[in-house]
Amino acid sequence: HSPEDARRVICAPKEIVEEFHEEMDAEMKAKIFDEFNTLSTVYQSPSSKFVVEKAAQVIMSKMAPPPAPGDQYGGGDFDSVGGGNFGSGAPPLLAGGGDDMLGETDVLGGGMPATTQPTYAPASGGDLLGGFDDDPPITTTPSPAAAAASQGGASDLLGMDDLLGGGYAPAPATPSTPAAPPLVLQPGAVLDGATFERRWSQLAPNERQRRMRPGIQPTTAAVEQSLRMAGISVIASGAIPQGLKFFCYAKQQSGAALGPGEVWFLAELLLFTSSTASCTVKLDNAPPASADAFCEQLWSALSAVVS
Repeated sequence: HSPEDARRVICAPKEIVEEFHEEMDAEMKAKIFDEFNTLSTVYQSPSSKFVVEKAAQVIMSKMAPPPAPGDQYGGGDFDSVGGGNFGSGAPPLLAGGGDDMLGETDVLGGGMPATTQPTYAPASGGDLLGGFDDDPPITTTPSPAAAAASQGGASDLLGMDDLLGGGYAPAPATPSTPAAPPLVLQPGAVLDGATFERRWSQLAPNERQRRMRPGIQPTTAAVEQSLRMAGISVIASGAIPQGLKFFCYAKQQSGAALGPGEVWFLAELLLFTSSTASCTVKLDNAPPASADAFCEQLWSALSAVVS
């Protein structure tokens, strides 16, 4: 920063203030503010110097409402019951056959309309087009089957009687699906370890779970004894972290089967202390519903340790 620049800014010439805003004439002040946000600020002149003529104002007015229906022909009213009267100013419809339906007379000055539309009164025995027929009306007599159907209770909805000549033929009852035979396990069934491993690797698993009873510490011998009494044999067992593990099998003595041949159940049982009991069942020649039946018998045999 130089002193010369400071002197030039401070000592620069200043415009002389001729009057203050507060001393300005009120009318002049209003005129300035009216043109403040217009082109006057661009041209720095009042609008009277560059606007030749102001656009004419558009005058808008509302249309008069249409006349009431009763005032169209002279103020008469229409009688909805007795046929109607439009008043003295209304031209009569079809009066003497000289006017058309629009109330206009013939352009040639005559009393007859340019085109006339004849009307026909409906008559009994005439056709649907308003003409007349010399033949008597045709009457139909319902058939005995249709009459019986209209009376109801003796025929079906199509008016057809029972093929045996009687009345209504009830719909045949839907045969109920027979219940599956109960599952019975064969006590003392034997399955060698190699066959068990081969079938276990080929069959699809079905898992079921139950809750262990709190405070119960089952032993391997006690579990094997309970399963053996229910017809379920243990092929291998041992301890796992926080629980016991068993591989067991059972043979079906009677019950449902997918086909001829023997039905076997292979299972892996996991008993976690103070937690859950998990049973993975694999079915050999047994329907899927048999998995629930087998697990119910297994849980029932272990009811002392599972809930």
